[in-house]
Amino acid sequence: LYIYYDAVQQVLKQLPAASLYVVEQKQQRTKGGEVAHNQSQLTVQAMLVALLSHGKLLQPQVVSVKSSAITNLFDLNVGNERVSGQETLRKLVDAGTLNLQGKLKSAYFKETSVNREHLCGVLLLARAFYMLTET
Repeated sequence: LYIYYDAVQQVLKQLPAASLYVVEQKQQRTKGGEVAHNQSQLTVQAMLVALLSHGKLLQPQVVSVKSSAITNLFDLNVGNERVSGQETLRKLVDAGTLNLQGKLKSAYFKETSVNREHLCGVLLLARAFYMLTET
């Protein structure tokens, strides 16, 4: 556990200060040999949430949004699989729903496809949180 704790401490040092952190709660699909890996992920996530919330008595510091909420809000399902949200993000930017301008926009489109997918996931998570709080 110390290794996980140390890794989480290193991540926390790199996070900017914020009044609220939003995380995506991913569904865990456990296959035979992945139980230990999934357990490790849950351990790290629990430590991260606990340490981010430490000492915050008045309100939660971390809000969790289910992955299925993001998938449903942006219609990212094909069959039982979640597909890339990059086209959805592009439409949100083109429509002006999501403000991605200047250096940020050019930096996003210069990234590799894999990195764009990760950034896209974070941006859709932020948009989903906003949409869910508006209802």
